[in-house]
Amino acid sequence: MRPCASTSRDKSTSETPSFVCEVPLRVSPAHEKVLLARLEAARQLYNACLGEAVRRIRLIQQSRLWQKAWKVEGDFLPTPSGVGRKSLILRCSL
Repeated sequence: MRPCASTSRDKSTSETPSFVCEVPLRVSPAHEKVLLARLEAARQLYNACLGEAVRRIRLIQQSRLWQKAWKVEGDFLPTPSGVGRKSLILRCSL
């Protein structure tokens, strides 16, 4: 078993020290096979969802409606209803 190790991170990102402790799991070969298969399935699902989200964001950003809303000044000024102006434009234009 390896001891806990301190990881040195770039000081510009955080002033708080971080620690990583790796502890090997003691499992039977059958359980290890199942665990590795499930972790791989989870990794593939995560990457598929992330890829789909990135694809949808790019499609939204290419739309004329998004371009129009992006040009509106005062993006972070809330309207009386509490909704930002850009999201209000997007909702009203749909």
